[in-house]
Amino acid sequence: MPLTTRTNGSLSPNIITSAWFNDFKDLLTGVMVDQEVSIKNNLAMLSLGAPPSVAPAGSLAASTVLGIGLYKYVYTYVSADGESTPSPVFQITTTSTNQKVNLTAVAVGPTGTTARKVYRTIVAGSVLKLLTTIGDNTTTTFSDAIADGSLGVAAPGYNSFGGSIITKDSGGVIRGGLTSDGTMLMSMSPVLLTGGTAGTAEMYQWMQGTIKTTWIVLNGFRTAGADQFFTLPSPYTKAVRIWSQGTLTWAAMAGGAAQTVTIYVTGAGAGGATTAASTNIFADNQGFVAQPIDQVRLNSGWASNKDGVIILEGK
Repeated sequence: MPLTTRTNGSLSPNIITSAWFNDFKDLLTGVMVDQEVSIKNNLAMLSLGAPPSVAPAGSLAASTVLGIGLYKYVYTYVSADGESTPSPVFQITTTSTNQKVNLTAVAVGPTGTTARKVYRTIVAGSVLKLLTTIGDNTTTTFSDAIADGSLGVAAPGYNSFGGSIITKDSGGVIRGGLTSDGTMLMSMSPVLLTGGTAGTAEMYQWMQGTIKTTWIVLNGFRTAGADQFFTLPSPYTKAVRIWSQGTLTWAAMAGGAAQTVTIYVTGAGAGGATTAASTNIFADNQGFVAQPIDQVRLNSGWASNKDGVIILEGK
């Protein structure tokens, strides 16, 4: 139904009735689907507040649970509408028999904060992973005696603290959005893959027009006796540039078949590079695929847990 222009008056049909508000009800509930609606002025989406600006603090305590070496900590604010980006980093080095960290100064958040999430690396690591969720906006301490292998998902890379404008597919899965810090994303909720033996892998995809970037981030991930697959939210139809880091064995797929990848190895040959054709990408290499890609296959039989990243960019 179209929007209706009405004029107030004292006689019918210009006497205010409840039916006058149906246009607004239909617009907000999605019943009005037969026309575009233009908003003349800005539609503002305001974040609940800035992310934490102060790093946590902490001290060592007697224990033998954590490893011996450098650990890094951050925290985020959580609301009913999302999560902030992380605070500045706090670093501390454990020593023999002093392998517990008593965190302090986990700052409370602004109005609307319902929890804080604390993230930590493994010993001598660089990827921040979920350590614990402090389920209130008052507690400022946490005693960390949690083994590296029990950490969770990686810290967020964008701010959804205060809500987002999102798009969903027919199955209700979030496929795109605009967050309250201005970040435009595709597949805003990561596609999560649990390792056949251990760990997780998260896939994110950003898109501007038909140009897209896909990140697959591995968190202690290890396959088992079968290949594991990521189906890309938006497949690549033309040339794709690839980066791989983390001693990974994987393949670019299209229609269930591995695609030929040209590997670039720097430091040899004319122009400082040599190339070789392969269906698998190996660690710390760059590659190029001239065929379509609709899946990434993580090959079976990885011998150890992997922290690493696979990056695809193209059209």
